[in-house]
Amino acid sequence: MKRTSFNQIEDFLECESFIHWAQELNGRENIFWEQWMECNPDKIELIEDAKALVKGIPFEPREIPSEQIASALFQLNSRIDRRSDRNKMRKRRAWVIAAAIALILGATSWTWVSELLNTVEYITDYGEWQTIELPDGSLVSLNAHSELKFIKKWEDGEPRQVWLEGEAFFDVVKMLDVGTAFKVITPDLDVEVLGTSFNVHSRGEQTKVYLQEGKVKLDLGDHITYMDPGDVVSYSARKEKIVDRRRTDAESLNPSAWTQGVINMKGAYAFDIFEKLEEIYGVEIRVKNEEIYTREYSVQLPMKKLEIVVPILERSMKVKITRKDQMLLLE
Repeated sequence: MKRTSFNQIEDFLECESFIHWAQELNGRENIFWEQWMECNPDKIELIEDAKALVKGIPFEPREIPSEQIASALFQLNSRIDRRSDRNKMRKRRAWVIAAAIALILGATSWTWVSELLNTVEYITDYGEWQTIELPDGSLVSLNAHSELKFIKKWEDGEPRQVWLEGEAFFDVVKMLDVGTAFKVITPDLDVEVLGTSFNVHSRGEQTKVYLQEGKVKLDLGDHITYMDPGDVVSYSARKEKIVDRRRTDAESLNPSAWTQGVINMKGAYAFDIFEKLEEIYGVEIRVKNEEIYTREYSVQLPMKKLEIVVPILERSMKVKITRKDQMLLLE
């Protein structure tokens, strides 16, 4: 009997009929799934993602590195998240999908799936921050509304990898072994270092990297570029190019100031300030007078509580702010 309730990817992955149809192993399944899609047009994108995942799974038992599986699932989850509002309760967990894949492939694949189930995942809510120690002793400051994943156990001599959505500052321990490069994987690009301090901001359609100390290599897919201390690089995956490259110093915008609990922006447009506040606190900001968007402001805001930020912002921008639940109205 075919399952008839499909609300998330793992539901499809647990259905033998769907697997046969996706792999084109049984033509008799076509009628059912064609009719199902006609009756459920709102789930077309979901079923296409599940089908793409199944077609990418080798059904001949073989060894697959856990890092490769984690990376593929991370990219899939990123595509799903970009089509919907970020919601921790609705996000599809990589380990859940991995477990479903294990059911499909059978016991022979449980070895690498069990490794993936040892993935550590940290998620911060709006207005929440965490400091995380990685297996090699490196420290990560995870900004609000962000997600960090990594394999729980790192083998000596193997590349150190983490997956990031959102924003984080990394203070990486330098290793002597040549093979122990440190890599931050985002939906847009890979950031590779040997030992350094840097900030990665990966939201929406752009990833911004700020190098505070050391040296960084950015893998942009079709080419590689290097960064020096003070460099800020913004890359757009949609445009497939670097959209901004500049240098910063202590007197200008410091992309890692948030790690000290401060939003520090000098000569910034109102839109950029509002965007940062919306990212951190999950608020919606509306303005009555759109002329405010044409002006530049310098602000230094403590991050801990929105209740403290609002009156400081009022004085800095010379506006009146009315708060109603998660909406701020500036006039």
